[in-house]
Amino acid sequence: RESAAASLHSLEPIAYLTMELSAVSLLILVVAVVVVLMMLMMNKNRNPSPPSANASSIRKKRKYTASEVASHNSTTDLWIIVDGKVYDVTEYVGEHPGGDAIAKNAGGDATEGMHGPQHPSRVFDMLVDYHIGDLQEDDDKTK
Repeated sequence: RESAAASLHSLEPIAYLTMELSAVSLLILVVAVVVVLMMLMMNKNRNPSPPSANASSIRKKRKYTASEVASHNSTTDLWIIVDGKVYDVTEYVGEHPGGDAIAKNAGGDATEGMHGPQHPSRVFDMLVDYHIGDLQEDDDKTK
């Protein structure tokens, strides 16, 4: 019996160490999960989708006349036309890397400027989020 008790006694430190390591491993796992969740939340807050993107997907796309677009010609209400499509870029004005240059064509056709060398191709991917409709062809031009 003494040898059995001695061998059981010698296992106690190993069992204790195993339990301690399990607790430490669990703590490390919990901390890692918390860190990952915090990073995901920070990334979401850093790159929110533009408000116009949500409104744009809900709002039914329609046709706008040039005069309708022209009435949205300030930095607080800015629409542009690019390749016959109408975009409400009001929410983007403050983020535009070119500053107020975006307002140069406010309420008008910005096609030429958008296709300029200063805009990388990814700009057109971003523009999709602000699309609200298409330009209605003017009946006077067809007469």
